[in-house]
Amino acid sequence: GFNIAYAVSPGSFADFITYIVPELRSRGRLDRSYRPGTLREKLSDNGTARLAADHPAARYRTELPIAAQQ
Repeated sequence: GFNIAYAVSPGSFADFITYIVPELRSRGRLDRSYRPGTLREKLSDNGTARLAADHPAARYRTELPIAAQQ
């Protein structure tokens, strides 16, 4: 991954896309497309997008209001 910050505003991100992305692709370091899913889904053994219910962090999970779920 890359952590990119503005060096010159505006233009830094556009320059990265114009000059660096094609070079990374030509070297096989950056794909044009990736399989769908979250990073958690790709890294977890079972491919789930959410933490298991018995995971310590699962207790901080909250439910969305019904209006937000639609």
